[in-house]
Amino acid sequence: MNIELTVNQTGDLFFEKWQKDTSISIFVLGPAFLIFFSVCTMMMVGVTWNCVYILTPPILITIGAFYYSPLVLRKKYINNTVQSLSIDDDILNLKTFKLFGNKPIIVSLDIRTVKAEEINERFFGDKKIVLLKHTSSEMQGFYLVDELFDSPKRFAELFESLNKG
Repeated sequence: MNIELTVNQTGDLFFEKWQKDTSISIFVLGPAFLIFFSVCTMMMVGVTWNCVYILTPPILITIGAFYYSPLVLRKKYINNTVQSLSIDDDILNLKTFKLFGNKPIIVSLDIRTVKAEEINERFFGDKKIVLLKHTSSEMQGFYLVDELFDSPKRFAELFESLNKG
């Protein structure tokens, strides 16, 4: 059986939206809030050790909100979302999206060692998601989002073949 799925324009737009949001958060909002907090505190307290103590909580909150959340939390989903997938002679080949400096994951697996299950993941909203997991390893699963591909029939065939294998 040969099945080939590649992301459609909706998938490209989905990825570009998250890429843009992450870039804005890291390169615009994060530095802007850090500068704002620093300037306001220095104007109120002056450049003293008190300034450092007062700035610590806002800086930690800003780093958490504008750096940790976009880079670490979104990376889990974006870097494990399938961009293209093909099945050739019982071999599942897949490639995921890449977010910033992270490389895309390119994997070839025996189809008999892959299990598929439908899940709900808040990150993707109300889209139908299939989690592909390798049965014999601790590898994190790959998210296959139905709406990001053009052919629902091929998607259903893939899901059936993975569940009976």
